[in-house]
Amino acid sequence: MPVHRKLHKKQASVYAYRTEIDAWWQNGRDRLEPAEHEGLPKHLISWALAVLAIAGLAILSLAILRNR
Repeated sequence: MPVHRKLHKKQASVYAYRTEIDAWWQNGRDRLEPAEHEGLPKHLISWALAVLAIAGLAILSLAILRNR
């Protein structure tokens, strides 16, 4: 992140220009976010995890009920 310092009497101010922050933010987003064509969309992954969690709970419940 681009940061500038301005010295005062006993203190210093730290600041950055909005254009610098926007460019830094966009550069980080481009680097961290995968391209849309790579992998599965996030909502499909979320649904798959939810289905797996429900299936796991169902199997666990059946195992507990069977052992009674």
